[in-house]
Amino acid sequence: MDSQLYYKKSPNKLIQEDACFIHTSMEAAGVFDGVTPIDAYKNSKGENGAVLASHLFKRYFQELFTEKTSPKEGIAAANRLLKEKMQDCGIDLSEKPYLWSTCAAVVRAEEDVISFAQAGDCMIAARMKDGRVRELVKNSVKGISARAKTRRENERDEGKGIQPEHYYQQNPAALYADHRSMANTEDGYSVCNGEEALESYIQEGSIEKKDVDAILLISDGFFIPGEETLQKAVEFACQKGLPALAEFIEQKEKDANLPPDDRTAILIRFN
Repeated sequence: MDSQLYYKKSPNKLIQEDACFIHTSMEAAGVFDGVTPIDAYKNSKGENGAVLASHLFKRYFQELFTEKTSPKEGIAAANRLLKEKMQDCGIDLSEKPYLWSTCAAVVRAEEDVISFAQAGDCMIAARMKDGRVRELVKNSVKGISARAKTRRENERDEGKGIQPEHYYQQNPAALYADHRSMANTEDGYSVCNGEEALESYIQEGSIEKKDVDAILLISDGFFIPGEETLQKAVEFACQKGLPALAEFIEQKEKDANLPPDDRTAILIRFN
């Protein structure tokens, strides 16, 4: 397994909220994208809930993940440790929008297959030996704004006393809190936030190793603006490398006046 890593903090952030690991002997790798919190909590080192969550997952997979543990089981186990860590730090677990959270994507190459698991909008795609690109997981965060708005409209119709829509448009913190209340629910999205419900929404699967040329794992900072699929990103990474792909995305973001996010990607090539 040959791997290439790209890891860069957004210039708009004080600290990198992504994390990642590559376990060469186990032929495993993962990308974790901490969800920027809406509260002011920081530990004595100045680390917020996004950093604490993503780096806890990194440490779990570096130190505790074993060959007997599947990627899905690993994500679930790290999620339980995240809950314990929040409890130790006095976080009110009943306040769902303020739970420390991270998205996750993990792969491991076994003898005949490559197994994978994912939550949130970290993504996994494969370039097959016949040249096709396959997205192995779905981005469950995509479309959450529209789904949340529809839910609010339905609840207003039911007389549940939901604030009018202009309130959410004028109060970003309230809007983000509303989105996060839908974490790990049927109409919401998956995210690692310490909730047991996550285990029902982790995507997992496997792919025949003999058919795979390369695997790309990314945080959402590697999404190409204007592209609906990962086809171009995978082809670009395989042909020109991750630094060139990052430069291409940065230019696209500048052209569209979009703010840059943390960027993390791992490209794995199979012989």
